[in-house]
Amino acid sequence: MNTLKAAMDSDPLPYRIVVGDFNADQYREEFAEIFGENYNIANGMNDIFFDTFNGVDATMNVNSVDNVIVSKNIDIEVVQMIDNRLSDHNMFFADITFKAESTVSKAALQIAVEMAGNVTAEQLDKVVPAVVTEFNAALEEARVILANDNATQEEVDASFARLATAMHMLEFLKGDKTELQDLVDSTADLVEGNYTEESWSALQDALTEANAVLNNENAMQEEVDEAYDNLQAAINGLEEAEVVDKSLLEAMVNKVLGLEEDKYIASSWQAMLPELEAAQEVLGNEKATQAEVDEACDALTRGYLNLRLKPNKDLLADLINKANGLNSASYTANTWAVVENEVIKAKEVLEDPEASEAEVKAAEKALTKALEGLVAKPGNTVDTSTPVKAGDTTVSVKTGESENIKSTLFSLAVLIASCN
Repeated sequence: MNTLKAAMDSDPLPYRIVVGDFNADQYREEFAEIFGENYNIANGMNDIFFDTFNGVDATMNVNSVDNVIVSKNIDIEVVQMIDNRLSDHNMFFADITFKAESTVSKAALQIAVEMAGNVTAEQLDKVVPAVVTEFNAALEEARVILANDNATQEEVDASFARLATAMHMLEFLKGDKTELQDLVDSTADLVEGNYTEESWSALQDALTEANAVLNNENAMQEEVDEAYDNLQAAINGLEEAEVVDKSLLEAMVNKVLGLEEDKYIASSWQAMLPELEAAQEVLGNEKATQAEVDEACDALTRGYLNLRLKPNKDLLADLINKANGLNSASYTANTWAVVENEVIKAKEVLEDPEASEAEVKAAEKALTKALEGLVAKPGNTVDTSTPVKAGDTTVSVKTGESENIKSTLFSLAVLIASCN
């Protein structure tokens, strides 16, 4: 059927009619697919089909094989089929009316082609490529239709409309991108870290838009100008980022990290640790502000200054040992009671890991004073070589006291004298 259509298309006569058995026995839409655009079809008009074949053939899917096909200038008005069984094909009729032959006017298209032909290559070079492509295609199509004696008025009119539209778009001139390119190039040396995140993001958006325009061969001057203005505004809107100095904070963190924990009172060390951890977190935060850095440094400095060294308790321990080495029976009850009480207090301080330097010194002083205040019981002989107290002439212990007490008291006296 495609061969038949080609023959009909090439027929120079204005009115064309073909009737017969087309063997279109596989699917009903075959007629419309081949002839429907340029011809009127009787069997299948308005989607009404007639099974003109009344025989039996297993190879056929449909029986509407007979048809009347006419050119568009012929109207099909009545279609009917008579089942006469005279043969394996029923009689198929179509009433047709010949339309008055109309004259196709190509005057407007001729004018458009003449004017389009006067457009120079130099002029087209200034127009965006998409328009140039469409203009050339429309002009070529118009020339073909002008040369086609069988072209319909609809084809002529459609070609004229297409060419006219393309000619109207010849004002779509390519934009001058020189200044936009220069502005884009000027941003190459900008460093992201020098600007705030928000203003840098706005610049990147404007750059993306500008590059898209630069890469668009069909961009017109309006689009170029808009991209330029937006990019310039983004550049002007860049805000310098705060230069954060972390040197002092880093120095303080390193100073604290170099300390030995066991030299400090546990509670003061534990109180400082959260400030150290917070300072390290700020150091590692690239987005930390100067205010946050300064605050962390201040807090860590205070935590460092609040650290307390563990006091030296050697003298206090020695005093307690000395007191524990004395014989209570050798001294008056009152003075010995004072020593006992101060020893208890001194032991509490000695065993307290949180004891401060002041508390240790106070305990040493109190126990020393109590030991200096010891008075030997009356009746004991005096041993002036081992006085209990500097300048004391009270008799020393002799009875009921072991010989080592003398040396103990002497050592204690020497220790006390050295502290005074």
